[in-house]
Amino acid sequence: MADQGVMISGHGDHYEVQWYYGVNGVWFDGGSSSVKMNNATYSVPSNATKLKVTVKPVAKTYKSGDQDVPYWSSEEVTVEMNVSELPPAQLSAPSVSIEKYNLTAKIENITDAKASYVEFEVVKGNRVFKTGRVEVKTARAIYICPIEAGGEYRARCRAINVIGGKDIVGEWSQYSSEVGAIPAAPKNVKISIESTKSVRVSWDQCTTATSYKVEYATNKLYFDASSEVKSATSETNYCIITGIEQGHEYYFRVQAVNSKGSSSWSDIIYKIVGTKPEPPTTWSLTASAIIGDPMTLYWTHNSQDASKQYEAQIELTINGKANIVTLDTSKEEIKDNETKIYTYDLDLSKYTEGAEILWRVRSRGVSLEYSDWSVQRKINTYAPPVVTLTLNEGNTALTSYPYRIKVEAGPSTQEAININISIVANNSYRTQDSTGKNVIVNAGEVVFSKNSPATKNTLTHVLMPQDCILENNQSYKVNVTASMNSGLTASTSADFVVSWEEISFYPDARITINKDSVCAYINPFCYDENYEIHDNVVLAVYRREFNGEFTEIATEIPNYGSVSVTDPHPAMDYARYRIVARNKNTNVIGFTDIPPIKVNEPGIIIQWDEEWTSFGSLAETAPEIPFYNGSMVRLPYNTDTSESSDVDTELVEYIGRKSPVAYFGTQQGITGSWTCEIPRSDKDTIYALRRLQIWMGTVYVREQNGTGYNAFINVTFTNKHDSLVIPVTLTVKRVEGGI
Repeated sequence: MADQGVMISGHGDHYEVQWYYGVNGVWFDGGSSSVKMNNATYSVPSNATKLKVTVKPVAKTYKSGDQDVPYWSSEEVTVEMNVSELPPAQLSAPSVSIEKYNLTAKIENITDAKASYVEFEVVKGNRVFKTGRVEVKTARAIYICPIEAGGEYRARCRAINVIGGKDIVGEWSQYSSEVGAIPAAPKNVKISIESTKSVRVSWDQCTTATSYKVEYATNKLYFDASSEVKSATSETNYCIITGIEQGHEYYFRVQAVNSKGSSSWSDIIYKIVGTKPEPPTTWSLTASAIIGDPMTLYWTHNSQDASKQYEAQIELTINGKANIVTLDTSKEEIKDNETKIYTYDLDLSKYTEGAEILWRVRSRGVSLEYSDWSVQRKINTYAPPVVTLTLNEGNTALTSYPYRIKVEAGPSTQEAININISIVANNSYRTQDSTGKNVIVNAGEVVFSKNSPATKNTLTHVLMPQDCILENNQSYKVNVTASMNSGLTASTSADFVVSWEEISFYPDARITINKDSVCAYINPFCYDENYEIHDNVVLAVYRREFNGEFTEIATEIPNYGSVSVTDPHPAMDYARYRIVARNKNTNVIGFTDIPPIKVNEPGIIIQWDEEWTSFGSLAETAPEIPFYNGSMVRLPYNTDTSESSDVDTELVEYIGRKSPVAYFGTQQGITGSWTCEIPRSDKDTIYALRRLQIWMGTVYVREQNGTGYNAFINVTFTNKHDSLVIPVTLTVKRVEGGI
């Protein structure tokens, strides 16, 4: 477009304007116009290279006679110009679009030939963000520039005509409508605890966001690489995350979303979800330590939020000087439901005897807060105790008793409060116990043990035959442990060999049965290989029971040949005894089983510890003296017996097993039912049975087949008026008891 102005004088009426445009040296009529004002506009054709305009002022007229006469006359004015030097026409507003982080401003259908370039101006908010110049090609111009996430953008443009290296710019177009960009990453992300199982995630509002996405995990390495990542969405600038577990570190990040896409993620923020732990449980294996030996401190982390121990601090106060040691345990793996025991090795080599060590621990879980200090514990340090062992003044061979074992403990700064002496077999062998039964002694088995206090750190034990049974030509080890008042112990050991003269013994006995009291008198004796009574032997008498067990009648009987012992309850069929001889000097055992002595006592005998009285004795008559102590009832009649046992057994049925599993206890539950008939005229027996009915204690029962034992008894009998006999039933239950 071009405009041209010509001044007009007084009495002027209008202007006559004639336009011409030239194309390659040829002029064309561009049209005319009549205007009242002193300027006119013209749209120059796009193919024009030159422009010419003629302007002529025209005056008003007045009447002169019958004719209209102009007030004045004027010549026309012609102006010619080069059109290519004119500014380009104003462009329309560009179209603007945004894809991710790029903005595209575009204008099409540019008809002005003078528009060689188009300049774009991109505005973000109220400030110019970018400008750019684009050459016009195929009647359009496209400008692409990177933009920032977040905010809204608009653009305008203007055409530029370049003549001789000089820019002739057109007017700016109108602004395009605003276009929102992809959101910026949320900022100022914060985490706060809502409850024991939820947290609140908040952030600054993003201007172009329509929603937000929150991702969280217990390890930041899980993001973008693990299915362990969980997410939540929100249309506000905060989100409540539920299902949070105590005892973990949680990592969070936030992303803004709109129709253009999603922003980049915010910075990763972490939150420790945990509580302050309880003080650790601490201990050590001893409260006394040996200088130079390692000492280990133990503790457990008492978490309240199920988190493992991440760090621990140990406060060591040694001789009044405190020092704190910090341990990082965050990388230690702990299995589910495992109670981890933590340790710290304390080096005592740099301390002297008497150093007092005070120690306590505090720990930290996933929370950054330490627990309170644990109980303070004390360890005292001592020089290592020592103990020396001397066997029989240096003679390690045991040839006879007594055999002296001397123990000395040290150092003198500590006191031995107890010394244990034990003798252990070095090899396995077969020997006899005190009853003559064969027993197996295994290698490593303790055959003697004794604890004794020491006197001024010294103890001498005199080993005698009654202490233990040692086998000739066998090797043994004496182990000694001294327990000091410091809480420390010292041990040593030494070997010895049993080597004494073998002497053969031949024990025997003379046995007499008293028919009145049904007891046995045993007179034991023992000959040596020269058939002489040996005075270094002591004897023992054992009754061989119906079930193969041995009941002690008497022990430590001198071998005089004239000593007799009484068995109050020999079996009623045959009396069976074992005579055991023991060498007092060597403890060597020899025994003989005496051939059965026929007793042949019929019926049942019951004895109990109640004063005996005769039913028929009168007050003025001296009572009859019995042949036995206590009370006894004899039922020498036809007797029927039945025996039963209820073994302590439990049968448990299990799924998957065809048969039940048997579990056995120790009770045998031996019971019996013994019956007989007594004449109703036997008043003494009836009287004794009535006393037995109300006896509140145990009895010793024997019957004619050789059975005998201590028992609880229940007596039942019926006295009918028309019967000459009284049936008696004895219900017997075996109990533990003596001979």
